[in-house]
Amino acid sequence: MKKPLSVLVAVIVLVALFVVCLVSALQLLAPRDMPFGVTGTSPVVTAVQQEYSLDLITYGSQAELTEAATNGEIYGGYIPGDTSDTLVTVPAKSFFGEVYVRGGFADAAKQVGRTYSTTVVAPLPQSDRTGALIGLLLLPTLIGGYLIASMMFPFSATTSAWRRIFVVLAFAVVVGAITALAGRFTGAIPTDSAWILLPCFALVTAAVGLASIGIQALLGKAGTLVVVVAFIVVGGAGAGGGGSALLPTYWQYIGALLPPRYAVELYRNVHYFDAHNIIVPIAVLALYALAGVALVLVMDRRRGGGSPAPAGTPAANDVAGRTRFVPKNLVA
Repeated sequence: MKKPLSVLVAVIVLVALFVVCLVSALQLLAPRDMPFGVTGTSPVVTAVQQEYSLDLITYGSQAELTEAATNGEIYGGYIPGDTSDTLVTVPAKSFFGEVYVRGGFADAAKQVGRTYSTTVVAPLPQSDRTGALIGLLLLPTLIGGYLIASMMFPFSATTSAWRRIFVVLAFAVVVGAITALAGRFTGAIPTDSAWILLPCFALVTAAVGLASIGIQALLGKAGTLVVVVAFIVVGGAGAGGGGSALLPTYWQYIGALLPPRYAVELYRNVHYFDAHNIIVPIAVLALYALAGVALVLVMDRRRGGGSPAPAGTPAANDVAGRTRFVPKNLVA
């Protein structure tokens, strides 16, 4: 009776944590230190800053600011003029961010008596009017990496480290292909983007999967719970699918530590911004994958290579609770 009760309590705690993380991260989306370009000072920008937290980046010209917006480096920009100004919005960077930018600058311009025109850079396609696609693409790759690790855990004691690594990598390619094909056939992703995104999907699945089996190799059964909490519950809440600069400040920092944030940035920058600024996301995801591989290999070596016992050979347990295999000639 005690075991079922403990499992039930663990599930309740996990669900409660999931709800708290999601609600605290997403209920109060608003610009917080949001990267925003300007080419000079303006009373309109000053008025907006009284309502929203903008991280102002000054550019030497309108062309430089527009290029930064086209590359996905900023959430928008404001270009003061002699008689009229220009507001630059970037819907693909964040649908909700553009809503705040448009509303905030419209109110501020009325307050100070300025007029402006609006230039839209990187608009969202009709098939994804709210920019929800990036967050949706994260789900199969994130959960796929976790699932393959969880399914392999019961066999970890009798399966070699390299075989587990190979299975995760092969599975990651399959998940990447399925995600890309599903996006293509549903019309969510154009053909050219699907081919470019396929290796990105595979990389994210591999990073999560390899990191997961590494954590499981280190912590045993408890590693599965750690993976769920870190990568799914906490990582998903801090991923920033609607724009990381709109999350509460502490969630911006938490999300920056985990793979889902970099998966979202990779997908968004490849899909909407012609693969600009993808080096950091790729590097972080690759580091997670390599760290997982290193943990699996080290723990596999410590437990004796993970080779199954020869037929008819009894096994004994060491003090750590792992299985070690005893040669036949020592068993009498």
